[in-house]
Amino acid sequence: AFTGGQAKVIGLLWEAWGNGTPDLRQETLLDAAGSVASRLVSLFKGHPAWGTLIVPGEAKGTYRLSPRICA
Repeated sequence: AFTGGQAKVIGLLWEAWGNGTPDLRQETLLDAAGSVASRLVSLFKGHPAWGTLIVPGEAKGTYRLSPRICA
């Protein structure tokens, strides 16, 4: 299960994946989620999706859905 903010991030990453632009900046994701956290890892602290479903993007400070899960 995801919190509202976590679900918003997953939704945005899913949409970005579908658009062919899978990497989104951490700040963009946190703002859209309405989070006061300064890092995405804080929003997902202790959640099993972190590092398995949500992984670093190609550019520093970006994140994406794992290609292994979405493929």
